[in-house]
Amino acid sequence: MQLGAAKSLVGVTKYDKLMLPTEFGDLPVIGDYLDLNYELLYQAHPTAVIVFMSAERVPPRLRELAQTEGFEVHNLKLDTIADLYTTTEALGRMAGCPDTASARVAATRGELAEIQAQYASRTPQPRVAYIIGRNPLMLVGHGVFLDELITLAGGHNVGAELGQGWPVTNRERLLQLQPDVLLIGTPGEPPAQAEDPRLAPWLRDSTPAARNQRIYLHTDPNGQLLTLDIAQQARELARNIHGASR
Repeated sequence: MQLGAAKSLVGVTKYDKLMLPTEFGDLPVIGDYLDLNYELLYQAHPTAVIVFMSAERVPPRLRELAQTEGFEVHNLKLDTIADLYTTTEALGRMAGCPDTASARVAATRGELAEIQAQYASRTPQPRVAYIIGRNPLMLVGHGVFLDELITLAGGHNVGAELGQGWPVTNRERLLQLQPDVLLIGTPGEPPAQAEDPRLAPWLRDSTPAARNQRIYLHTDPNGQLLTLDIAQQARELARNIHGASR
C-alpha cells in the first residue's frame, strides 16, 4: 500500500487482510507463515510469491509449484532498517514501480537522518527498556529495527544487554537493568488514560522509570511493524524517551 502498488496483488495473508482498504476485500487469503492453501495459490496465477522466513522453512511444495507454474519465490528479510530499504526496492521492482520505491526510501532515510541529528548530542542517554511481549516477558534486544530506532532517538536500549532479537527475561532481571524509561508495546489497544490500570503494576517497581513516572504505552496498531512509517515511530519514541507527556 505504501508504494501504491496494491493493484498488483492477487492474494494476501490473513494478516494483510486486516490492513488493506475495503476495495481489496475480495482478495483470497492464501495463508500465513505456518500454512499455505496451495489450491488457492494455484488459482491465483501469481508471477511472484513473497515470503518472510528462514531458508530452511520455505516449504518444498512451494518451490515445486513455483517450478511447474512458472512463478518466482522471493524470500525477503525484514529485521533491520537496512532490510526495509532493500525490501522496498525489491518490491518496487516486482510491482513495476521502482522509481516510487527509490523515492520513498530516500525520503525515509532523510527523515531518520534529521531525527538522529536532533538527538545525537544529548547526554546522558536515558536507559530505555521496551517490553514487546508480556507473557513471557520479552524485550527489544540488539540488532533489530526497534533497537535501532531507540538509539537513533537518543536512548540507550538496555534490552540489547540481554542479547540479539527479542530476548525473553523476567521481572527480576528487568529491575536489575534499572531503566529510566519503560515502554510497553500494546498495539491496537486504547491509548493510556489517567490512572491507567495497565501501568499500575509497572509503576510499583523500584526502577527510575517508576519513580519518575516515565512509563508509556505504545498503542499504535502498526507500532511494532517495520514499514516506511518508521520516522513517525522514531518521533514518538523520542518524545517518550526525552520526557514528553503520555
